[in-house]
Amino acid sequence: MDSGFKMMATLGAVLGAGALLVASVALVSAGGESPAETSEGAAATATTKAIDVELVDIAIKPKSIEVAPNTTLEITVKNTGQIPHDLKLGNTGTKLLNSGETEKVKFGPFTKDTQLICDVPGHAVAGMTLDVKVTGAEASHGATTGAAAGTSQAVAS
Repeated sequence: MDSGFKMMATLGAVLGAGALLVASVALVSAGGESPAETSEGAAATATTKAIDVELVDIAIKPKSIEVAPNTTLEITVKNTGQIPHDLKLGNTGTKLLNSGETEKVKFGPFTKDTQLICDVPGHAVAGMTLDVKVTGAEASHGATTGAAAGTSQAVAS
């Protein structure tokens, strides 16, 4: 009878481990991407989104964009205005672009609502901003304009 109890306990442990393995595989398969670990330790899916942005006199098109938590933006920035403009998050972003110039830049990953700006004096105040709105369950709201919201990496085009 003692060996029967041990056998039932072993069988229960094997079945439990098997169920856990099946559930883990199903979760990873459903996500399509492997989870990335955030600073808080919660699993989150990291994605990259490519967009085109126009810098015009005095506006940024589009005015806003929605992204999922932990999204990195790959932005192709073109100055279609008549005067120089840039696109910045904190101290990082594009160089000062003359009319007709294009530059690729990466910002992110974004975990909360953030605002990218034209850093030319007076331009952001006049409306040259791009609102990055993080949507979804893991989104942390409270807009920022500093590099703490993400990182930036300029890429030559």
